[in-house]
Amino acid sequence: MKLKLLSLGILLHSLSAFSYMNVDPVIFDKRIDNGGATQEYHITNVTNSPIGYRIYTEKIPEAKNDMTSWIEYYPRELKLSPGETGKIKVLIEAPNEVKKGEYISTLGIKEVNIPTSEKKNSTVQIYTNLKMEIAGFVGDLKPEIELKNLSLTENKLKLELKNIGKIRTKVEVYLSDLKGENKVFVDSVRLLQDKEKEITKTVELKDLKNNKIKILVLDMQGNKILEKRL
Repeated sequence: MKLKLLSLGILLHSLSAFSYMNVDPVIFDKRIDNGGATQEYHITNVTNSPIGYRIYTEKIPEAKNDMTSWIEYYPRELKLSPGETGKIKVLIEAPNEVKKGEYISTLGIKEVNIPTSEKKNSTVQIYTNLKMEIAGFVGDLKPEIELKNLSLTENKLKLELKNIGKIRTKVEVYLSDLKGENKVFVDSVRLLQDKEKEITKTVELKDLKNNKIKILVLDMQGNKILEKRL
């Protein structure tokens, strides 16, 4: 999953200048006890100018399940030339005897100016300050998804997914034959706790023609969360 952000430019006496940030991924969603978990984030400078990036963490206001103090990351700053990609390594490890559940924090990436000797025009540059809410969980918590209002009429598939578990999760939805040998990708969805998502898709069923069909919902490691025959 990639996120591309566009900051606003302010026009003074010439064309406005824009700044872009391309970050992948934008989630964490891992178990953080028993030694913790790591994640690499990739930042690409897709502008025509060198850009600096300052990395930071901060608490989410009023969050009772904060994990900010458990986060280690490197580097604290990056400088990227046009077209260059850099990496941020993040480790999150929960202390012993922390209660089971989901914990959250903000991972921030702020663009900063790199002074150059080149003459500046009269344009002001506004830089992106990306704040990602990241989550980790403590305990052997598995995704729990409820499937509702499932229908397949000709090639039009409709269904609703609801996260009834204790952690946010990203899932992939497939149509499959009953043996699971042939699968047709439908959609990828990330659901916060107690949230639901309606999916309506036109699907190509030629690989499943003349077969009995089921719906499969898998986690991002390919593990089956649920299945239901159509």
